[in-house]
Amino acid sequence: MNRYPPPNDACSHEELMKVEVSPIEQIHPAARFVLMSMGGLLVFLLGIAASLTPSPDGYGTHRQLVVPLLGKGENSQLPACSFLVMTGKPCPSCGMTTSWANLMKGRLWASANANVAGTALGLCALFTGPWMLISGLRGQWLFGTLNERLILLVGIGLFVLTFGNWIFRLLSW
Repeated sequence: MNRYPPPNDACSHEELMKVEVSPIEQIHPAARFVLMSMGGLLVFLLGIAASLTPSPDGYGTHRQLVVPLLGKGENSQLPACSFLVMTGKPCPSCGMTTSWANLMKGRLWASANANVAGTALGLCALFTGPWMLISGLRGQWLFGTLNERLILLVGIGLFVLTFGNWIFRLLSW
């Protein structure tokens, strides 16, 4: 004999055994396009960085890039950093291409020496680029959905790191 009566809202055994499984979240076609575009762009940029020879100066690696629209021969290369040429001081992104080129060659310390924020951005691209591309191609999130709070924190952190690194480099230039 059970001393405790069942509660008034007791469920039957069948109702307790029901398990609702949510379907795998499909990504909206427009979002898939954005994911594939951005992920593909990041993977493409990482590939370009891997093909470059890092400048021993810690900046200026971007000068190896050839843009046919700029002309032919020497004229088709990207120019030196205008901010650096005009002020004699580095801009916030000076050394980022060198940083990415070093990172793609596995030289983490050289990458950080060129531009710490570039290393952080490169590491983010190394993980998020393929994740975005694969998620977009599949139409389903790989390893779960986006966490908006994490994206915001990483974005703010990268912003603060970029400008903090720039101020440090300006003071020590």
